[in-house]
Amino acid sequence: STLLDWNKTLVGWWRFNSANGMNDSSTWSNNGTCTGSTCPTANTSGKLGGAYIFDGVDDYVGIGNITSRVYITNTSNTIAFWVYPNSVTGTYDTIMAFANSATAAIWLYPDGDIGVGDANNGPTWSRFNNNNIPAGAWTHVTIVNTNSTGAELYVNGVSTGGNPDDMSWISTIFMNTTFGSYSSLG
Repeated sequence: STLLDWNKTLVGWWRFNSANGMNDSSTWSNNGTCTGSTCPTANTSGKLGGAYIFDGVDDYVGIGNITSRVYITNTSNTIAFWVYPNSVTGTYDTIMAFANSATAAIWLYPDGDIGVGDANNGPTWSRFNNNNIPAGAWTHVTIVNTNSTGAELYVNGVSTGGNPDDMSWISTIFMNTTFGSYSSLG
């Protein structure tokens, strides 16, 4: 498929499939890297053209400092991803982490709830309750932040309710971005 990002507001689009690998398909080329044993395993049976399998321990893809972060404002932002957890018990699994003298992340709770947080601003940890991301199935997750009304989580296109905490921190910390369990939160 082709992407038309006419106003260059798409910060990144990492498909993690067999055709694009860890490359960013947005206009910014914030390509991912990994080395040795920390690399996730490529798999051809993903949701859309392949996927990567993360071991939940130390597999991660490093994006580094996202060059397009200047286009993220404190007004609103959206993060969306597909996730396929093999299990949702026992650990807090980091989905995406950010660090710039702060540590922040999006993670999966052991019961399938999604959490977001910033260890340096408060700390601010928010839990979207009762969304129950299932094990053994592909689930599309979207987090929409408007700052004025806080963040809202969508699971497979259905709102699971809002969260009173905003995610304004995300506009300032797209430094040292990683996918997978690399941060101390993972």
